[in-house]
Amino acid sequence: MIMTTTPLSIEKQIVHKQFIHSCYLKNRHGGSVIVKERIKFDDGSIVPNTVVYENPKRSFYITKNKYRTYKYKPEYELLSRLDKYTVYDHELESAVANLFGIRGNNNYYDRNRLYKSPYIFGADISIEALIKMRYADQFPNEHLSPSTGFLDIETSIDTGQIILISYTYNYQVYTAALESLCFEEIENKRIPINKEEITQYINENLNSRTKDTKFTYNFEIFDSEIKLIASIMRQIHLSRIDFIGIWNMNFDIPKILLSIKQNNVEPAVLFTSPRLAPKYRYLKYHEDQRSVAHFSLKWHWLYATGESQFVDSLGLYSQCRRTQGFLEKYDLNTVLSSQLDLEKLPLKEGSHVIMQRHHFKDYIVYNVFDVVGLQLLEDKNNDILTLSVLSGVTPVQRFSTQTIRSTNDLYHNLIAKGMVLSSCSSEDDFIKFDKLFLNSGGAVLPPSRVRDVGIELFL
Repeated sequence: MIMTTTPLSIEKQIVHKQFIHSCYLKNRHGGSVIVKERIKFDDGSIVPNTVVYENPKRSFYITKNKYRTYKYKPEYELLSRLDKYTVYDHELESAVANLFGIRGNNNYYDRNRLYKSPYIFGADISIEALIKMRYADQFPNEHLSPSTGFLDIETSIDTGQIILISYTYNYQVYTAALESLCFEEIENKRIPINKEEITQYINENLNSRTKDTKFTYNFEIFDSEIKLIASIMRQIHLSRIDFIGIWNMNFDIPKILLSIKQNNVEPAVLFTSPRLAPKYRYLKYHEDQRSVAHFSLKWHWLYATGESQFVDSLGLYSQCRRTQGFLEKYDLNTVLSSQLDLEKLPLKEGSHVIMQRHHFKDYIVYNVFDVVGLQLLEDKNNDILTLSVLSGVTPVQRFSTQTIRSTNDLYHNLIAKGMVLSSCSSEDDFIKFDKLFLNSGGAVLPPSRVRDVGIELFL
């Protein structure tokens, strides 16, 4: 069953659909893949949409009995030499186990045992990748640019509370601040300031810094931390932006989640799309614990059934420039200076404490400029577009894992040629079937997929 959250006009014809990002809810009784997509119509209009693929099915392949003559696992096999099995994705492991007589433990199966056989193919490709491949097959040769936004928080030095959040998209900036700090200090007296005064102050201080790019600033004041967070999340849901970049996401997202919990609210209620039924609420933050060559290659991820996917802009910036080596520093000021010749606003006396206690109006501008700077950086570099393009048929949450991206690309290319990639365990020995391929030709990235992405094709 497939459900969609956007009413689609019967008068317009769909000419293109693009898979943007996804989240998989799986349990022993079923599974759902929630996909954010963009739809293009014949009049050129493009709308966001969220689709729920309820209990999706997928296929895997087993070598026919008469061809089970090899000892070592081949890298791929001809479809004509395989039997195809189609099952619900959540039943995949039990189906493979039954075919090979493997016993599990309370419905848990060791993947190394399941895929150790040299006769199993196509079973370890994720259902999200398979769905993304179907989009690529049905709507090739065009790549729609994803919509982008950026977010940044500030926390109190004294209480640890979130006191400021700014979120920008389409050059609209929405800032929420805690009422207890919205004051101006004059002759050692704290004078309350209203949102109109602060909005004007932001414009006066930032309009000249953004030059030809004009932003509209919206400011609201709230009397509690949870209302402040909820207001920004509400704006995110209204905007339906595809990707929201955060510089050093591993600070902001865990802090937001913790603050929501401390206010006795379930984070999934605020983060997941209100357009989806409550049964599809899901949220889990993954902190990348891998040992990597440089900390900037960590790929932290928030798995959530929202229409906007959060991305670590710091990690993405590094991933997109791996061949250039690593920077000495990855603070936002260093990157903005090198890329845009634009510096962050300075802290009074170099201190967050001084700014929060005595110069809160300037601290608000400081916070706002962080998201403005990220948008200007994206306008120049198109890193989120690069993420979308270079992910290929791999879901973006696995973008940093080159082996998975290569595996998914190879699987997709082989299927088109009448072959299937083998399923892998960590103990496999392979024998190559080079005779299955011609000695010339190969997979070519269409030029349309690299337009305005920071990639150049030389002929």
